[in-house]
Amino acid sequence: MTGIPPDFLLRLKKTLLNCGPFGDERALEAVFIDARISCWRYNLPVLRTSRNEWLNAVIDFLYSQYAEDGRNALLLFLQVLQDQMQTGTGCYQALDTLAMELERRLCKDGRNSPEKLSPESRLSGYSPFIYGRPVKPQEFWGRSHELRTIFNRLRNGESTAVVGEPHIGKTSLLLKLADLETQQEFLGRDSQTLIFSSLDLHPIGNDYNPTAFWAEVLEPLATWPDKAVLAQLLCSVSDSGYARRQLERLFIHLGRHGYRLVLLLDEFERLLTHKNFQEPAFFGLLRSLATRTGGLAIVIASRLSVSQMNLRGRGLLDTGSPFFNIMIDVRMRPFEVLTVKKFLDQTSDIFNQYDRWFIYHISGRHPFLLQTLAATLFETDSPRRYPRAALDFYKRLVFHFDDLWQGMDNRARTTAVLLAFLELLQDTGAGYQAVETIDDFGAGLRRVSELALAEPVGQGADMNDTPSVIWRGESWRVGCYAFVWWVSDVFIAQTRHISACKLWVDNQEYAVMLSPEHWRQLVREIREQYGGAMPGIENLAQNLFEKTRNRVL
Repeated sequence: MTGIPPDFLLRLKKTLLNCGPFGDERALEAVFIDARISCWRYNLPVLRTSRNEWLNAVIDFLYSQYAEDGRNALLLFLQVLQDQMQTGTGCYQALDTLAMELERRLCKDGRNSPEKLSPESRLSGYSPFIYGRPVKPQEFWGRSHELRTIFNRLRNGESTAVVGEPHIGKTSLLLKLADLETQQEFLGRDSQTLIFSSLDLHPIGNDYNPTAFWAEVLEPLATWPDKAVLAQLLCSVSDSGYARRQLERLFIHLGRHGYRLVLLLDEFERLLTHKNFQEPAFFGLLRSLATRTGGLAIVIASRLSVSQMNLRGRGLLDTGSPFFNIMIDVRMRPFEVLTVKKFLDQTSDIFNQYDRWFIYHISGRHPFLLQTLAATLFETDSPRRYPRAALDFYKRLVFHFDDLWQGMDNRARTTAVLLAFLELLQDTGAGYQAVETIDDFGAGLRRVSELALAEPVGQGADMNDTPSVIWRGESWRVGCYAFVWWVSDVFIAQTRHISACKLWVDNQEYAVMLSPEHWRQLVREIREQYGGAMPGIENLAQNLFEKTRNRVL
């Protein structure tokens, strides 16, 4: 059979006979109703002699056919069959393995090349990727563990702090918590006892004060279908100017009748620095209402952890009372690998295997970067599609790394930069021996892995990953290659000027792990490796893709 190696053909036929629709012609034609392969439905070989010969003829025919966007018909057929199988079954796994292997062979032979896909196949529809706003509940991906933890705590009347770096999805999680269908999914009938009140504190002005805060917080109770007594209590609270005793009576009433107001506060740290919220009495009352009345639970979203807020409270509020230790941290980390794969699997009709690899490794598991690069690649129409998409992506979100740097401590900063340096030096292996002597490097790697900047080899996309560094037997690779480009831009080429970064280098704050001599040595070796002139983002992206593509193939 032309172009198909015998060993692959044998495994392909065995899988199709076990999992495919080769009982009769009608069953096979039914599969070709799928729009991806429907154009070949009435051109399939007919069953004339043995089923084995018929199967050979079908494989041979599909292998020779291509869709208008350049994708091979046999590959599409395997993907359609896989979509019809239950995830995790033997047939699903076997078809997935065959499809990936076939796509590699086709690309290696110059067929079904990701660079040769028709731009019309990507640009004819609208982009399903969202990166300029929080996602709506129906657009939400993953986070089932975080949702389950928070809803279980709400069921028990406990409060929670959602903590994470910028753009990690804190606001999207609060919107998901406020969604009625999500509440019913996680709480069942108990969802009927909770009244959600959402407040975005980011746009509050200098005149915002506790009276305005409580007026907004209590608005959902005004439309709650219970209750003459509740209406009277609300009037009493308002008339009193939201006095402590009247608020206590309101929330005690809710708790006694089996109801609870759930207060969702986004950008909570805005209150900690606002001039009208420096009285300890405000936060003390908030704590008391949430712990003593049974009628209030709080979920806040903040970049600061509970311990950091307690420290901030001691300084700004002139008291040692730990206002916020009624909460636990639910830290928003990068997506789980399985969530990323599910997200990318839903793009199989848009992106091929190499597109998905490109998206995963350049953006890492960070939801904002993932959506941004997927959107950028979707929109890119260029003969050099990957380099152009990489450059546009970097320009769109370079501010993200600027912001990320501001929130990192010296150990995390040094670890992340050193890992990027070692990736840039990967071809020569320079720096490996010196890293072995850094005791804090392992803890630093685990910290920056929470920021999607590092990843243990074997936990990411299973594309024969090569480690960026091996530290005392642990193999790690860069989690987000876009950060490597930022490091090159800021510290090596010095074409991007960030005052905080310059100050960090000038003050030798990397000395938590590196000596000044070691720092200068690494910078010098990187520059020498690239001939004294660092390549641009487009060339770095193309080099990365070609190097990995050759390794995969």
